[in-house]
Amino acid sequence: MRANWLKRHFGDLPVKADTEVTAEDRARFDLILFGDPGSNRLIAEALAVQSPWALPLRWTKDAVGFGENKFAADTHLPALIYPSPWRTDRYVVVNGVPLARGIPPARVLPTLDMQPLMPEAMGDFAIFHVDPATAGSAPAKSVHGGFFNEQWQ
Repeated sequence: MRANWLKRHFGDLPVKADTEVTAEDRARFDLILFGDPGSNRLIAEALAVQSPWALPLRWTKDAVGFGENKFAADTHLPALIYPSPWRTDRYVVVNGVPLARGIPPARVLPTLDMQPLMPEAMGDFAIFHVDPATAGSAPAKSVHGGFFNEQWQ
């Protein structure tokens, strides 16, 4: 993951396990979270926050949803940037990776890494369809996405 990040973004990606992220880290840094609610406690906690800055994402074992749109969780992954639910002067980026679905992360991350090159995938949020049979060898398809307005709606 770090090598792909360095190649695509021309900078180092500091990495901590979700269990090592402190309250000070949440206050001082924007967070980039990889995984799903079952594998990354910070994603699960961010989804559970009930506040004006709660993530506009629903993500369970069965479904991933934005607004009225709902997709099967076993073949769809979300990606988004949004104000942090813990500090509104920080951001959180969620990069869904199906760590518990039997698709090796090494096959999914390169697939999702291609997305910034695809115009339909650019935006503040997206839901990607990932075919387990072709993950890593064919790009995931953006099936829903867009931009938030100035009020993050």
